Amino acid sequence: MTVHLRTSRLGNKSWDFDYAITKQTGSEPPQVAARGLTVQVAFDYQQNASITIPDGWREKMLAFEPALEG
Repeated sequence: MTVHLRTSRLGNKSWDFDYAITKQTGSEPPQVAARGLTVQVAFDYQQNASITIPDGWREKMLAFEPALEG
């Protein structure tokens, strides 16, 4: 089994991760066994509040998933 993960949405304070678990038997093409979605929120535990995604984080996510820009 293989787990695939990508950032599918980038908001101001949150972003989505999409997951797919695939399995492959012999020479058959991989088949999707499960899909998932989670929402991540940038959070400052000292302020006990959500925060705007820091610029450094955003830059790294966009470098990995440039289609999210815009």
